[in-house]
Amino acid sequence: EESRGARGGLRSAFLISTLPFQRASALKSRISWKGKLPGFSSSVVVLSKKKSVTTKSNAKVSPSLSPAFTDSNGFGKGPAGGKGEKILMWFRADLRLHDHPALKYVEEHASAVLPLFTFDPRQFGKTSFGFAKTGRYRAEFLIEAVDQLRKRLRDIGSDLIIREGKPEEVIVNLCKQNGIRKVVYHREVCFEEQEVEQKLHKALETGRIEHKAMWSNTLYDVEDLPFAVEKMPDVYSKFRDMVQEKGQIREALPAPKKLPRTIDCESGRLPTLSDLGLGSEPARNLKTERFTGGEIDAMGRLEKYIAEAKRNSGTASSHLGAD
Repeated sequence: EESRGARGGLRSAFLISTLPFQRASALKSRISWKGKLPGFSSSVVVLSKKKSVTTKSNAKVSPSLSPAFTDSNGFGKGPAGGKGEKILMWFRADLRLHDHPALKYVEEHASAVLPLFTFDPRQFGKTSFGFAKTGRYRAEFLIEAVDQLRKRLRDIGSDLIIREGKPEEVIVNLCKQNGIRKVVYHREVCFEEQEVEQKLHKALETGRIEHKAMWSNTLYDVEDLPFAVEKMPDVYSKFRDMVQEKGQIREALPAPKKLPRTIDCESGRLPTLSDLGLGSEPARNLKTERFTGGEIDAMGRLEKYIAEAKRNSGTASSHLGAD
């Protein structure tokens, strides 16, 4: 995203950082409102989770800041399907059950599933300038979100396997240990996340394991736009006007009530801040509102924001508050 205006850009980034686990489309069945959200002035990157381009998993492609319209699958084959596959479901920044295309794929195609989240040590180190890549409060937020996802999966008879380590190593090892031949996940946008994907693709190809990368990070799917991608407006306000008038937002996918059998595997322990090298539990005497990680809190927070935006749109008060 390319923000216009420091205040709007910061507000957009802040809301996204506190709600990383739920697509905006998840509320469209309950909130019928069109209009510019106060404080938002970001251009929108629109990608598709349906249109697919099959690629070899060992393709020499450098990570880019804009994801491709791809549905990756190892060995140059089209998307494999059919009930009976053992699938590893790799959760990343999509720590939710509701409106989750990759999880829907698992629900429809797998005979058994291993849901996995990995705490990548590279995300808890230092930058080249010596600053922590992940602070204590953000790490605590992530731990809470992972913990809530595990509880929600257990509520429907499944589980979440938790590991600390590099995904390209952890995933391949778990696949080999459990006879899994396919990995499903959502593609991410940023450079480092795409670097991890490239490393994973190479490791999976070496082990002759397929992968399916899906997309779920934008409100509009590319084929639902009222114009061809090559005619995408350069100015956000024009894009917004066009999609508000003629664009279509797809219905959110419901959370699964049951998943295929969970592959028998050691669940793993949820790490603490100390385990991640971030010291003990942070103090609670924050002067600002404290946000709790997890899908349930994210949904409530988004509903509250939309309700306030509807009441205060276009007024000075719409620029106040935590968002």
